[in-house]
Amino acid sequence: MKVSVIIPTYNRDSLLRTTLKSLSNQSFSRSDFEVIVVDDGSSDKSMDVCNEFEELLNITYLFQEDLGYRVSQARNLGISHAKGSILIFLDSGIITSTNFISSHYSTHYNNATSSDATYAVVGYIFGTNQNLHYEDLPHKFNIDCPDEAIEQLGKSELYIDTRESAFSEYFDKLESMPAPWCLFWSGNISVTSELLNKSGIFEENFKSWGIEDIEFGYRLFKAGAQFKLQRSATGLHIPHSRNQSINNKTNGINKIAFFEKHPSIETELYINSSARKFNYEISDFFNNQSRQLYRKNFPILRFRKYLNKLKLTKNTLLIGIADPLLISHISPSTIIENCSTTYSQIIEKFPDIAVFNRLGVYTTFNDKKFDVCFVCILESHSSIYINKLFTEALRISKSLVVVTTSDISALTRYKMKETSQLSAIFSAYVVSQS
Repeated sequence: MKVSVIIPTYNRDSLLRTTLKSLSNQSFSRSDFEVIVVDDGSSDKSMDVCNEFEELLNITYLFQEDLGYRVSQARNLGISHAKGSILIFLDSGIITSTNFISSHYSTHYNNATSSDATYAVVGYIFGTNQNLHYEDLPHKFNIDCPDEAIEQLGKSELYIDTRESAFSEYFDKLESMPAPWCLFWSGNISVTSELLNKSGIFEENFKSWGIEDIEFGYRLFKAGAQFKLQRSATGLHIPHSRNQSINNKTNGINKIAFFEKHPSIETELYINSSARKFNYEISDFFNNQSRQLYRKNFPILRFRKYLNKLKLTKNTLLIGIADPLLISHISPSTIIENCSTTYSQIIEKFPDIAVFNRLGVYTTFNDKKFDVCFVCILESHSSIYINKLFTEALRISKSLVVVTTSDISALTRYKMKETSQLSAIFSAYVVSQS
């Protein structure tokens, strides 16, 4: 078997029928692919729908008890039964183009000489706009002719893949993105079984909507996968009812779980970002970091008198301030530093201090954990980053000292001065462009 198409579903029998019908009209040889539908505990007629296609598809229907949202388990159950060397993950309610399977398959094998290729293929999905409703679809097109429907809808910006701006910014070269994994949406993706064995299956601890596919893509990326966009592996997402406010909430919760499972600069920054904007934001962050910002020593003599008034304890946190003189003077218990090079230097010079290579916009520290927090805010930081960093620093400290550049905006300074926790704002770093 060359290809296994794995489709998780839950109480979407009519949408499932539409998906299976499009798969029964593939240009790819029927004998070379199988369809595995995994039912996450539906109470509708999903099994009967699958039975309708027994003569048209090599189809397997699997059922797991309804114990809540378990889409990762459903996909993993499908994986355990899959016989194909290429595994395509497809959502129910997506109509596939006639060349859908052949496009996925050829992307893996036309770019490699053997089946152990390390490609993670992203297919194109029309209709991903979450504000769309079924009534918004033009009813003149024939769903039985998916290629015509896709061509028709592709002419309207309303129906284009919401990742289009990210794709276009990198000229469809996902392999040149710093974080292609954030675009790895499981509605239409494929991997080789060999790569799956290397990266592992879907994380089953995600029990609500969102991020389980992003986390899967992240592990594929770390396992060495090369991400490829294949526009001709096209699907049309049929809008359906959903509770978007709940989805947004669980997606935010799962972003934090993603960071806690894979703590890094990228996953922390992603908490307050979106898939469509993230590659730009992460590139901008590292570009700013690389060209910056030559910092002179903290003027410790100038502020020694003030620092002594703070009655500093060992329970002090520094965020983004890696000056050896300051560290030696106040002996903090914890340091958060976002520059990996500086981080390495700190842990070598101060082995007794807990040092984290993080941003500081999200931490697992308890409220008011630290007596004093020193946080560095630079002009090159975005307003969103500054707000998140400032908010988190206030949460985890009893008293806050902001060390900033002289060119921080007056509005930012005004907002920072509003809080009673703020002990001082110092223009302590002399900064110049290199």
